[in-house]
Amino acid sequence: MRMIIHLSDVKELIHEKPEIFDGLKNHIVKECLTKLPKNIHVLNGFADHALHLKRNGGREHYGINCIQEILRWESYFQEEDDAYKINNNHGPVYGRIITALIPELRGMFRIKGNEENLEVEEV
Repeated sequence: MRMIIHLSDVKELIHEKPEIFDGLKNHIVKECLTKLPKNIHVLNGFADHALHLKRNGGREHYGINCIQEILRWESYFQEEDDAYKINNNHGPVYGRIITALIPELRGMFRIKGNEENLEVEEV
């Protein structure tokens, strides 16, 4: 089953919980969110792979970069040269969004320096 996150879900989340991006550099969050409307498929790819790992991976925690590299590998064979490239800095933004929107993913990713294992490991 594929996850479908709509842009309206993300906008509502940001309006209700802007603090999900605390600790990330503002210019990185802004850049990622600016590109998101044309690349919502990337966010959904993160969600699909995260859910698959959570349900089938056999581990409690994963790094968001693991999923990012899977998506890069897949897109390498599918994308055109001028297609959107996944930015290393955007993984933590996507991770925080998907963990906030999908309760099953909460606690799957770690924030560096956070011993409560809340959301996503920062780059």
